[in-house]
Amino acid sequence: MIIVYVIDSYGEFSNGTTMTAVRSKQMLEEMGHTVRVVSISSIQGEEYFQLKERNIPIVSKWSATQKTYYAKPDVNVFRRAFEGADVVHFFFPWKSAVVAAKVAKEMGIAVTGSYHYCPEHVAYGSGAGKILMPVAWILYKFYKRRVYKYVDRVHCPSPVMADKLRQHRYKNILHPITNGVGHQFFVEANRPYNPEEFQILTVGRLSLEKRQEILFKAMKYSKYKDKIKLVVAGQGPRNKKLRKLAKKLNLNVTFGFYSQNELIEIIKKSDLYVHTAEIETEGISVLEALAGGLVPVLSNAPFSAPGQIFALDDRSLFELNNPKDLAEKIDYWIEHPEERIKMSKKYQDSMQNFKIDTAVKRLEEMFKAAVHDVKLNEFSKEESNRKYLKKLRPNKVGHFFVRIFFLLIYPLFKLYSYLFGGLRIIGKNNLKKVKTGAVIISNHVHNLDSLMNACATYPRLSVYTSMPGNFEHKVYGPIITFFGTIPTPVGIDETKVFINEITKKVQRGRFVLIYPEGNLVYKNEDLQRFKKGAFHVAQNAMAPIIPARISFLQIPKKNGKFKKRVILNIGEPIYPSYYMLRRDSIDDFMETSLAKMEALKVEEYK
Repeated sequence: MIIVYVIDSYGEFSNGTTMTAVRSKQMLEEMGHTVRVVSISSIQGEEYFQLKERNIPIVSKWSATQKTYYAKPDVNVFRRAFEGADVVHFFFPWKSAVVAAKVAKEMGIAVTGSYHYCPEHVAYGSGAGKILMPVAWILYKFYKRRVYKYVDRVHCPSPVMADKLRQHRYKNILHPITNGVGHQFFVEANRPYNPEEFQILTVGRLSLEKRQEILFKAMKYSKYKDKIKLVVAGQGPRNKKLRKLAKKLNLNVTFGFYSQNELIEIIKKSDLYVHTAEIETEGISVLEALAGGLVPVLSNAPFSAPGQIFALDDRSLFELNNPKDLAEKIDYWIEHPEERIKMSKKYQDSMQNFKIDTAVKRLEEMFKAAVHDVKLNEFSKEESNRKYLKKLRPNKVGHFFVRIFFLLIYPLFKLYSYLFGGLRIIGKNNLKKVKTGAVIISNHVHNLDSLMNACATYPRLSVYTSMPGNFEHKVYGPIITFFGTIPTPVGIDETKVFINEITKKVQRGRFVLIYPEGNLVYKNEDLQRFKKGAFHVAQNAMAPIIPARISFLQIPKKNGKFKKRVILNIGEPIYPSYYMLRRDSIDDFMETSLAKMEALKVEEYK
């Protein structure tokens, strides 16, 4: 493939995003792809295309202190860079990305984006912190409407960032893909216990959201303050303030900005890693430290990905804004050297799933999926596929009346099912956890099981699927057609169109009900073998699977008779793997879903 990176500043190694761009470019080229770069960088070469720097009054001067620069869009440069390209990928949601996406769309080229620079960075980068959080909320909405509406697939460096976008109702297909850690960081470090000195490393930009001052203040409460040496690796606008604070607290601190090889040597010599960030979309420095065998102590901030993802137990988590709690965690690891050595190996092993080669392969999969989307959209429009495509796209006017009918009639059906059909729904709150689209999988054991699932999802109108033959039935054929049920595919061509359209429905926030068993076996107590279709759709849309299982019970009464109960048990949503490749993830998706469905069987109900 020919991949084009649109990244305003390239080759600036003071932040993780540009480092990620450089490393992924190198690895993609080693995999046989061509990667062009459009930026303001002065790097020369036929794969580099230069834009002029854009000067934004006040903003540019302030952003420069954060090592953030802006490019002035140039349509002619974009057209030259995009010639013959398969996919265009932008890193930052600035004006250059908007123009680049429009040009690429006009040229019929797939476009993807990243969400590295989140709006919270703006609030904290300004020095105002939480005071400007309402501005961050506005920026989420602004970026969604101005930039990300041009792309279907977005790379998020962590599930935490993806969850944030889901909260703000982004309709993109979100790919949580780690930026990855290089093999060179997986070192065998001999860290003998030194009773005289204990070295703590922290790495990151010296800015407000990284909250390094919490670590400094924690030293006041540590029993081992006099033997602790802090190594602060990074640079940024709070450099002077942090040096002044360290001096005031009389701490043994070394500040520096280190090359990769120098940083690896520091990791080898350190005993503990501390990360105090309040805002962190992933934290490459954390991955690198853990790959080097350092045991971490991480902030438990809700929007700090390292604490949410990498901590193996509570001993590696501290309460944000609580220096005393951080000091207690540091003292624990100092006092338990044998436990620290044991956990060092566990943390290093946990990083095997986050190696950069796997991360870049997953990024490659996202690029290929975006290219495939463009081809499938064109394929679906071909004359031979239009008839089937029309069946997958119910009339909008008809859909409006179906929704009104659904809202009015389903409460009555639900009441009837409860009183006379014995229907009981368990776990409906698990549906409320999903604010985006999802694939609901259910066992196929009753002619009305789709209506039972509809009672659970009410008032959300789901998309239902059914075998083509059911549409020919004289009684329920017109009914399922009226409710917008869509026919499952027959043949390879229809399957391609089906998955493409269903993916779009899930992407736009719809629940789609699919029976992975395929065939209806009336009141079957055991699960049939699953087919992969539902899991392909969920993986393609990077959406959760919601398992639902129907059980039939006969509950004995005191008079010797039985009362019938139909139990619909809904499980917790299952999300695609954060680190597996597509094929492995689909298999894992199916196996995990099958196990969850087995556990949802209800044997008794009061």
